[in-house]
Amino acid sequence: MHHVFQWLDDWPVQCAYLTDTGSIYCATGRRPAVSLSRLALTAKSVRALVEAWLVTPRAIACLVPPLPDGADPIGLPGPGLLVTFQRLGLLQKRVTCLYFTKDRLRRLWDFVNQVDARWSAAGVSVPCVVTLACYGRFLHAAIAGWEECECDKVFRALSSRCCMTQLAERVLRGTAGAAPQDEVNLRLFYRLVLLDPCRTARDRQLWTERILAGHSVHRQARLLYLLYGPRTHKELLWEETTDSIPHGAHQAAQHFAELAAALTRLATAPGWSGAALADLLEHLVAAPAPWLAENVACLLLLAGEQVAVPLLAAQARAGRTGQVARLLGALCIMTHKFRRSQHWVLTVVRQLCQEIGSARDRGGLVRAIWDAFTCQIMDLWDLLRSHEDPDLIEEDIRLLVSAHAEFGKVVMCRALVSDGLQC
Repeated sequence: MHHVFQWLDDWPVQCAYLTDTGSIYCATGRRPAVSLSRLALTAKSVRALVEAWLVTPRAIACLVPPLPDGADPIGLPGPGLLVTFQRLGLLQKRVTCLYFTKDRLRRLWDFVNQVDARWSAAGVSVPCVVTLACYGRFLHAAIAGWEECECDKVFRALSSRCCMTQLAERVLRGTAGAAPQDEVNLRLFYRLVLLDPCRTARDRQLWTERILAGHSVHRQARLLYLLYGPRTHKELLWEETTDSIPHGAHQAAQHFAELAAALTRLATAPGWSGAALADLLEHLVAAPAPWLAENVACLLLLAGEQVAVPLLAAQARAGRTGQVARLLGALCIMTHKFRRSQHWVLTVVRQLCQEIGSARDRGGLVRAIWDAFTCQIMDLWDLLRSHEDPDLIEEDIRLLVSAHAEFGKVVMCRALVSDGLQC
C-alpha cells in the first residue's frame, strides 16, 4: 500500500510516494527539491528514506536538470540553474543534519560526483564557469549556519579535494602573469565556489581571510589582486595599474571597485589592525611594479578613509612625507575628475594629521602637500614643451589646475567656518 504526501502549492499534479518497502518514488515536479526538503523534516525515519533515495540514479535524473548544448564557455549559468542547486544544497543540509561534519562533507562530495557523472554521461561539454557557480551555490546552501570551525574544515577539505593548495603555490611561486590560465582558474574557483555565493559581507570577509591565511604579506597582496583585480576572461590585467589610468568613474569602478570593497571588508575585520592593512596595501600597490599614483588614488577613493588613512599614516610615520603628499595630490585630481567633493580629501587630510604625533610633522606634511601641487604643475608644463601632442597635455594641465583650485576653495571655506564665519 502506498502512502502519498502531496503539497498542492509545490506540486500541482505530481506527488512523492513513500512505499511500504521503504523506498521513495519522485515523479518529476515543478520544484521537487523544495518538496523533498519539507518531506525530510517530517520524521527521522522519513529523512533516512529521503537520504537513501538521493543516492539512486533516479534521484539525480529527477533533481538535476540536463544542460543544453552550446552553453556559453565564459558566461555564468542562468538564475534558474543556480536556484536549483541552491535548493539541492538545502535538501542535503536537512537530510544530513544529524551527521558529524566529516560525514556530512563526504555525502556532499558524493552528491557532487553523481552530478558530474550525470552531465558527463549526457555527452554535453559543461563549461568550468557553470559547474563552479552551481557547486558554489550548492555548497553555501548546504553549510549555511555552520560554526566557523566547521567552515574551516570545509575550506581545508575543499582545497585538498580540488588541489587548490598546489595550484595556489604554483601560481604564487612564479612571477605575475607567467601562468595566465592557472591564475584565471584559481580566481574562478575561489570567487565562484567560496566568495560570490556569500549572502553577507561578513561571510565574504571570513572566506577571504581563510584564503589569505598562512601566506606571507607579499603573497596575500598577490592573492587579493588575483581575486579582485581587473581581468579579461583569459588573463589578469597586471599591467593595467602601471601603464594607464581610468578615463572616468565608470572605468575606475570596473577596475578597482571589487578590490576596494575587499579591502574595506578587511579593514572592519577583528583580526586586521591598521598596521597590518597598511602593510598589505603597501605590497598590493607595488605588485608587479609600483602603481601609478592616480591608480592608487582611485583605489583609495573607492575604498574610503578607513583604508586610505591607515596607508597614508603608515607612510608618514616612516618618514615618506613626499610620497604621502604626491598621493594626496593624486587623490585631489581623481576626486575632481570623477566629479566628487573635495571635502572628502580634506577629511582624509584632517584624519591623517590626527594620526601624526607632533605639530612639526603636521606642518611639514601640509607644506609638502602644496609643494607636491606645485611640482605636478611644473612637471606637466615641462612635458607640454616637448610632447608631440600638446593639446593632450593642455587638457591635463586644465584638470590639474582646476582640481587644485577646488581643493583650495574647500580649505579656505573650512578655515572660515572654524573661525565662526559662514561660508
